[in-house]
Amino acid sequence: MKSKKIKVLTYFIIPYSASEKSKKDSTGFRKEIVNYALKFEGNPYVWGGTSLTNGADCSGFTQSVFRDKGIDIPRTSKLQAAEGQAISLSDIKPADLLFYKKNGIINHVAIYIGDGKVISAGSPSTGIRVLDYNYRKPYKAVNYID
Repeated sequence: MKSKKIKVLTYFIIPYSASEKSKKDSTGFRKEIVNYALKFEGNPYVWGGTSLTNGADCSGFTQSVFRDKGIDIPRTSKLQAAEGQAISLSDIKPADLLFYKKNGIINHVAIYIGDGKVISAGSPSTGIRVLDYNYRKPYKAVNYID
């Protein structure tokens, strides 16, 4: 019996995430996230919501913006603060997340958009809006981009 050689091709799939893309051009990717978030300025705040058009709370807003740009982050502001890469408040860049505390507990998150401003889903009366990043004293900054 004649033997036959069989060639087996093996393919390796290497995951390619948005964060890897952003390392090549993090400034451009950060601007893309900020510009996307700004599209929803004026939309409603809804407690527990994650809809960028029909209403989101602060962490639902940040989670949905990042998810739509290929970055998975946790649902709550407390977990978003814990799982990202902590950075100095003096080193914040557009698309970093800023966290705020009340009574010693993280209770709010916003996306830094540059020039001392954030975009945030604040309350039912304000909805999603842009405001000064230090409208409250920021407690922590986190990077999910690079």
